Amino acid sequence: FEYVPDTTDGESDDDLTPLQLKPKYRPISIIPADRPSDMPQTNSCLVGESSLTNLSNATDSQSRHIGVQGKDALKKYDKQNSCFYCFKLFKKITKHLLDRHSKEKEVSEIQDMPVNSSERKKAWDYLRNYGNFNYNVKILKAGNGYIIVARRSRNCNSYKDYIPCYYCYGFFHKKEMYKHCNHCKFQGVISHKNHVKSGRVMLASFVCHRKYKELHENIICTMQQDDVTETVRDDQLLQLFGTILLEKNGLDHKNYISQRIRQLARLLLKVNKDNNLSLSLLELLDPNNFDLLINATKNLTYISDPSKSKPVGLKLGHSIRKCCLIAKSEALTNKHIELITKLDNFIFIFDTEWTDRISSQTLSNLCDSKTDSEQELSVTEDICKLSNYLDSNISDLIKHNIMSPHCLEVDTVNVHNYMGKMFDENNPLPLLDTGMQSPSMSSTSLNYLNDNSQNNEPDDPVAIAPSPENPLKRRKITPYKREKWSPELKCMALDFFKQNIQMKKAPGKTECTLFIEQTKCDRSWVDIKNLIKNTYYGKS
Repeated sequence: FEYVPDTTDGESDDDLTPLQLKPKYRPISIIPADRPSDMPQTNSCLVGESSLTNLSNATDSQSRHIGVQGKDALKKYDKQNSCFYCFKLFKKITKHLLDRHSKEKEVSEIQDMPVNSSERKKAWDYLRNYGNFNYNVKILKAGNGYIIVARRSRNCNSYKDYIPCYYCYGFFHKKEMYKHCNHCKFQGVISHKNHVKSGRVMLASFVCHRKYKELHENIICTMQQDDVTETVRDDQLLQLFGTILLEKNGLDHKNYISQRIRQLARLLLKVNKDNNLSLSLLELLDPNNFDLLINATKNLTYISDPSKSKPVGLKLGHSIRKCCLIAKSEALTNKHIELITKLDNFIFIFDTEWTDRISSQTLSNLCDSKTDSEQELSVTEDICKLSNYLDSNISDLIKHNIMSPHCLEVDTVNVHNYMGKMFDENNPLPLLDTGMQSPSMSSTSLNYLNDNSQNNEPDDPVAIAPSPENPLKRRKITPYKREKWSPELKCMALDFFKQNIQMKKAPGKTECTLFIEQTKCDRSWVDIKNLIKNTYYGKS
C-alpha cells in the first residue's frame, strides 16, 4: 500500500512539482568514482524569483520551521523516504518505484540486475539517497518541513548539524561524518580529507542562489559555523554585499571579505538581541530603526568607555552605507518606488548623524588611546643601583692606582644628563641624593657617560669596560638629526643617479654607498635613496 502524507489547506499540486534535477545514474558503475561534473543545479531563489523579492519580503519566523525526522525510544519501522520522481513520501520506496515508475530509465536498468545482488542493492540505495537529497533541498529552500536523514537519532538535533555526504548524498550528523565517509561504499578513488566542508560546499551549490554560489563555496563555508555565519546565510542583502566585495577584491582577500560581512552580521545580531526583534538587514535600513542601529553600534564598539573602544565603528559606517546603495540599486532595477524612498530617507539621516554620533567619537577614542598610552617611569631603585655601581667602580679604580684621586672632580650636570637619558630620554629625572661623595667620579668618566660630549676614545679601556656584575647595561643614545640638503651636494646626487631618475628606480644600498665614498658626504644611504625617490615622484 502506498502512503500519502496528510495535506493541509495551504498545500496544492504545485507544491509537489519536482525540482528540475536530472539523475546522472549509470547501471554499469552504479555511481561514478568522482562526483559528476554536471550535477543538477537550481537557479531559484530562497523566496520568490528576483533578488529584490528576497530582500524586501520578510517572512514570519514563527511560521517557518525546519525539523529532523526522529524516532522514539522503541525501534519502529516508520521511516519515510522521498520519491525521486514525484516527491511523495513512502515507507516502502522500492515497492513504489517498481509499481509506479517502472518505465523510468534508472528503474528499468535496476530491474535488469540480478536479484539480491550487491550491485542491485547499491543502485537502490543511491536512487533512494538522491530522492531524499532533492527533497531536503526543497525543504531548505522553502524553510518549512522536516528533512530526511540517513540515521535517525533519539536526541533533538538541529537541522544545521546534518550535512550531506559528498559521495552518496545521504544526510549525516557532522560529528559522525568521518565515520561514514571512511566506509562509504560509494567513495571513489579520489577522497576528500575534510568531509564536512566538502558536504557543506556541495549543499550550498544547490540551496543558495546561483549568483551567491561562489561566495558560499569560498567564503561562507570556510567561516566558523556559529550564529554569525547563520545570520549571513539567512540574509540576502549580506550575501549580495559579500558577492560585490568578492567581485571587487577577488579570492586573494577572502579573509578581508569575511571580516566585513561578519561585522555587519554581528551588528544585526546585536540589534535583534537588545530589542527582542528578528529584523533582516534591509528591514534595519529604515529611518524608524536608525536609533536602534546607533545604540547597537555604541554597545558593540564600547564608545562610552575609551579604554575599551574599538575602531570597528569606522568600518561599520562604510559597510552600512554601501549596503544602502546596493539595496537602492536593486530597488531601481525592479522599480520599487516605496523602497527607494525609504532608502533615500535613511541615507539622508545616516549622512547627517552618523559622523557626529559614531565616527567622531570612535576616532577621538582611537587617537586618545595612542597619545595617552602609559609610559614606564623610572624606578628609584634602578637609579640608586646605578649610583652605587658608579661609586664602587671608581673607588676600585682609585685603589688600584688606575685613576689619580687628585684629578677627581664632581660633574653633576653630566651625571644628571646621563641618568636622565638612560631612564627617560624626554623628561630627565633629577639627580637623587644617594650618598655619592664628591671625589667619586672623574671628569674622564663623566665625559664618557655624557652623550653630548665628543666621542673620544678613553685613555684607559679598563675604566670604561662594562663589568659582568653590572646590573644595568649601558645604552648609548645617539639621536639622528636630519639636516637639509646643501644645493651643491643635492646637484651631485641628482647627477650621479640621473639614470635611476629616468627609469624611476630607487637606488640600492650598494649604489648609495659608492656615492658616499666618492663624494665623502655625511648623509646616510637611506637619505640618498629617499631623495631620488622624491625627485622622480615630484615631491621635492
